[in-house]
Amino acid sequence: MEIVHVHHHYWPIVGRLENVVRALAEGMAKQGHEVYVMTSTYGAKEKSREEIINGVHMRRAKSMRLSYPDLTYPLEYPMSILKDTDIVQAYSQNSFFTYTIAKRSRRTALVITMSLLITLKC
Repeated sequence: MEIVHVHHHYWPIVGRLENVVRALAEGMAKQGHEVYVMTSTYGAKEKSREEIINGVHMRRAKSMRLSYPDLTYPLEYPMSILKDTDIVQAYSQNSFFTYTIAKRSRRTALVITMSLLITLKC
């Protein structure tokens, strides 16, 4: 199965949701799926735009950021990946990058994972 994970950040940017995306993508690749992560170039401009890390195909789309991470805007769309994939897993319903990329994946099954931060006060 071909699966694409979409989030505005991925390795080497480290955060809670970035760790979840990485663990899921690498786990699926280990199970024999063809896994892609589509992310922005923000924070990884020195990295290659296309590479394979731990069996996961990375695609970093040229993008720009307006103030904070959820306002990362893709300036290009790797449609060759989206048109033939079976599942698109999009993370963070508030991310403009995620929304814009997922919106273009009309032929596939789309799963949107919402990120919730819960603060407990004792």
